[in-house]
Amino acid sequence: MAITIIIPLYNAEKTIRKCLNSIFESEFDNKFEVIVVNDGTKDNSLDIVKEFDVKIINQPNKGAAAAKNNGAHNAETDLIMFLDSDVILYKDTLQKIYNHLIKEDVDYVSVRYSKKPANNKWIHKYKALADYCYTYEFIFTKEQKSKPIKQVVLTGGLEGYKKKVFEELGGFDNKIKGADVEEEKLISKLFKKYHMLSDGNIKTKHHFPNFKSLVKAYYSRTKNSMELIEENDYSQPYLKKNLIRTFLGGLTTSALVISLILFFTLNLIFPFYITGGIFLIFILKHLKMYIIALKEYNVLFSIYSLIMSLFFANVICFAGFIGVIKNKLKNEKIS
Repeated sequence: MAITIIIPLYNAEKTIRKCLNSIFESEFDNKFEVIVVNDGTKDNSLDIVKEFDVKIINQPNKGAAAAKNNGAHNAETDLIMFLDSDVILYKDTLQKIYNHLIKEDVDYVSVRYSKKPANNKWIHKYKALADYCYTYEFIFTKEQKSKPIKQVVLTGGLEGYKKKVFEELGGFDNKIKGADVEEEKLISKLFKKYHMLSDGNIKTKHHFPNFKSLVKAYYSRTKNSMELIEENDYSQPYLKKNLIRTFLGGLTTSALVISLILFFTLNLIFPFYITGGIFLIFILKHLKMYIIALKEYNVLFSIYSLIMSLFFANVICFAGFIGVIKNKLKNEKIS
């Protein structure tokens, strides 16, 4: 057995079949095992899983972190891979990850999402495009994209570890419930000692959630990530390089509100020119995204991408502000 694929399962009846099919249809030269950890799922997910040749581990609902740890503990191989139940592998994904992990100087491998999602509504298309741009297209040079990058993490709903390294790190934090920042917290430890590799040429497809769930996810992950950044010096290229893009979105909205107040109270018009200037810079910083949206889809979707990028930039700014305040209050209590 060459590698173990671990899938935490919770209410994934709409996606788990495609996820498992993609694994067993992979073009892989070695034997592998699949462990599905049933994290107290309440829908028909488990019935679907039982149709496949996989090992099933049942546990009461404890969250994705605990489910992944449980799966890793029961893995029979030296290499393990964590796969989200809403992710689809390409035929060569598994082989390419394995080829990296068997190298002596690689302890961890991450991949990226395709710029097109597995589901097809506009919000899903936008999220796939945003992930592609913010964590890949905006960040890396053409030369960097052509080869694996060391000490960098991409977000592809899939990550591979040498099992001994995962165990040395103590696994994911079981206190983190749901699918939140368990990966980011563990990765902050990886940076300090181990060899990490991200390959943007290895892709997965993702079933993205609906608009409401995306807003909640952006807010929760951003707010909770503030604590990691402060405590563990967690840093990624896309955090720093995209900071100005995100900040400009929040600044545009703030400037617009101030402009409206000054217009209705003092009849001033010039603040709108400042707001327009900030918004123009925001557009220019995201221009690659809107051009890709235009090429892949149409003009209307490009405009939609502009609106969504501005909206989510504001969600992230607000969540980051709340996270910073929360941390300051927490530190004041401790001191």
